[in-house]
Amino acid sequence: MRVEIAHDYLTQRGGAERVVLSMLDAFPQAHVHTLLYDPPGTFPEFSVARVRPSPLSRVGLLRHHHRLAFPMLAGAADRLHIDADVVVCSSSGWAHGVKAKGAKVVYCHSPARWLYQPEAYLRGAGAAARFAARALRPALTRWDRRAARTACDSFCTDSWRGTGRPSDARILLVSSLSLASSTAICGVRPLTVA
Repeated sequence: MRVEIAHDYLTQRGGAERVVLSMLDAFPQAHVHTLLYDPPGTFPEFSVARVRPSPLSRVGLLRHHHRLAFPMLAGAADRLHIDADVVVCSSSGWAHGVKAKGAKVVYCHSPARWLYQPEAYLRGAGAAARFAARALRPALTRWDRRAARTACDSFCTDSWRGTGRPSDARILLVSSLSLASSTAICGVRPLTVA
């Protein structure tokens, strides 16, 4: 069975990126498909992984400042087609929108705060950023919910943090230590995320 991994962007060293490293431990032959990849900005372990960044990653400014890519990320995710038996998406905003030929399991670290908690997320942001987020929010919310419905009946999260749930997806609330129960739904061998 061919398993591939999709992740929003590998431009920082955070918890979501640690989860992707754990996914790679479970599926060492998998490629990691990502919208943006900045090797010096993320964990050095990714340098030996088979990372496949989107064409958007060719723009150095966006790799170093991923928030500048905000208006382009949904479209870039829509154009990312992954041919595998199972695609495991590590997402907090974009990777769940990739097109998968086989089954798709989405592990959502936290639903997009800029959509569901914009006041908190944009606190301290400039007027232009707040305006852009407000203008794009209705279309991006529709995109987010449509993308969530493409999971193979398995959309997992470790926290909803008071956000609106994607209404048409089957939601499994799991801790970051029990992704195995959700991946089993789509026939993937159990995966433990540290």
